[in-house]
Amino acid sequence: MSRDNFTKITIETLKSRVASRCSNPSCRVPTTAASNEHQNKINNIGIAAHINAASIGGPRYCKKMTSPERKSINNAILLCSNCSIKIDKDIKKYTKELLLEWKAIAEQTAQEEMGNKLPSTSDSINTLTSALTGTGDNLPISAISNIHNASNKALERLDSRFIVKSSYLNDTLCHYLSVKEDVDLSMKISSKYTKNYQELINHGTTLKIDTKDISIKGSKLIKTIINNMKDGELTISSSKKKAIQKIWIQNTDSGQIELFDDINGHINYANKSLSFKGHACNKMFYYEYQKRHTKDRAEISLGIDFEKWENIDILSLPYFSKFFSLFSKLRNGWKLFTSLEIDGNKLFSSIGMDISNEEFIINGFNILKYIDNVKQLSIYLNETVLFTVDTFFTEKEFNALQDIVNIINGDMISYQLVNNCTVEFIIDNNNVDQNNMIHNPIPTELKLFDKNSNTKVTYMNHIFNLPPRETILKQIVPKVISPKKVYKDGDIIKIEWVPADNFECSIIFK
Repeated sequence: MSRDNFTKITIETLKSRVASRCSNPSCRVPTTAASNEHQNKINNIGIAAHINAASIGGPRYCKKMTSPERKSINNAILLCSNCSIKIDKDIKKYTKELLLEWKAIAEQTAQEEMGNKLPSTSDSINTLTSALTGTGDNLPISAISNIHNASNKALERLDSRFIVKSSYLNDTLCHYLSVKEDVDLSMKISSKYTKNYQELINHGTTLKIDTKDISIKGSKLIKTIINNMKDGELTISSSKKKAIQKIWIQNTDSGQIELFDDINGHINYANKSLSFKGHACNKMFYYEYQKRHTKDRAEISLGIDFEKWENIDILSLPYFSKFFSLFSKLRNGWKLFTSLEIDGNKLFSSIGMDISNEEFIINGFNILKYIDNVKQLSIYLNETVLFTVDTFFTEKEFNALQDIVNIINGDMISYQLVNNCTVEFIIDNNNVDQNNMIHNPIPTELKLFDKNSNTKVTYMNHIFNLPPRETILKQIVPKVISPKKVYKDGDIIKIEWVPADNFECSIIFK
C-alpha cells in the first residue's frame, strides 16, 4: 500500500517554521549546514516525520484520517534523524499529543529567537566570567541563582547531612543550613556567650556568635564555611512551627463580639517557655507573646508598622478603620481573647484579658486618634495630607487638635469662662434694645466674631489655615458697672457679661 508522503513544499515550509532545528525541546539541534564537498550542496539531518503514520502499521497510525490529512503540514514535525528514530520506537511515551506539543513549542521558540543573537561558546565563557568577577555587560538574570545553586551543591558534598541555601544582599553573604538527620558536632565558643546560649535553650531566642570565637569539629561543611568568614557571624535558632493565632475582642457589658484577622506566624517551644510571633493585614499588624510554662498569663505585645503608610494620603490608609476600631475598643476596656491553632488543631486558648492600660495600647490608640483627627481636619478644609511616620506631638498639641475637631463637629459646648467679658458702650437714648439691656437685663445670647483670628497650625508636617472663629455665649446677663440714674447721649458705660443658670459657651468656625 502506498505511503502518504509530504510534498517538497510542505517539507520546506515545515523546516522554516522551526528555523531548521529539531522540534524535540530537549534536543533543538540545527538540522542543516553547509557541505564541504560542493558549494551548491548542504548537509541535512532533518526528517519531516509523520505524527500519525503515513501508512497502515506505522507508529501512531489513525485509520480515521484521510490521505490529504496525512500529507498535511498539520501531521508533520521536523526532527533530527536521532529523534525521529526515537519517537517511532516508543509510541507509548511519544504520543500524538506530546509531538503536537513539541511542534507548538518549537514554532513559538523560533518566533522568539528570530532576530536575536543565539549564544555561542564564547558567550557562555563571558557569562561565567561576569558572574564570578562582576565585570562585563552580558550577565543574564539567572546567572546569579545558578552560581548560588552550584556553590550550595558543592558545599553539600562536604557533608551530605545538610541542605545548604545561600543569599547575597547588601554586601552580606548568608548560608542557611538545614539538617536531614541528627548531626553530632563539637563546637567551642567563648564564655561570653554563656548567657545567650542559656536563653536559646530555655526560651528559644536566637544566638549570634562571631565566627572568630568558634572552633568546630564534626562537620567539614561548617568548618569550611566558618574558616572562610573573616568577619562572619554564626546564627543559631531553635526550630519553629507554623501556627495561626486567632484573636477577638468582647464587650463584657453587652456581650458584643468583634473578630479580627487571623495572625499567621510560628511558635517556638523551648525548655521554659513558648513564644509566638506573627503578622496580619499584609504584615502591617504584628502580634507576639511569650508564655512561661510555670505561669498562666502570657506576656503579649501587639502593634502596627506605621512605616508602611509613609507618603500615602491619610484618607486612603489601608486597614486604618480596622486598626482604629480594635485599639479604641481595647482602650475602652473590651477584653482580648485568643486561640492558638496548629494544622487546624487548637493548642490552647486564653481567657479574656483587659489590656486597656498597657503602654502599647495607650500609645497605639493615641497615634490612631491623632491620625483620625488630622483626617477630619483635612476633610473639613478639603486639603490633601500625606502620612509621615516622622510626626511627633506633645500632649498639648494633641489636645489642641482635639479641640479643633470638636469645633468642626459642633461638640464643644462646655467651656467655662475664666473671667467675665467686659465691653464698653456709647449711650444712644434712641436705641430701644440698648435701653432694655441696661435697665431690664435678662439672660441673652452674645456672639463675638474676630475676623482677624485666622490661625496657622501644623499637623502631619502639613500647614493648615484655620478660618476665623466665632464665640457664642448663651444664657449670659449684661450687668452695668457703676450704674447711673440718668444717662445722656454720648456717655460711655462698661458692661460686664455674667453667666446665668444653664450658661453655655461654644465656638464655631465661620
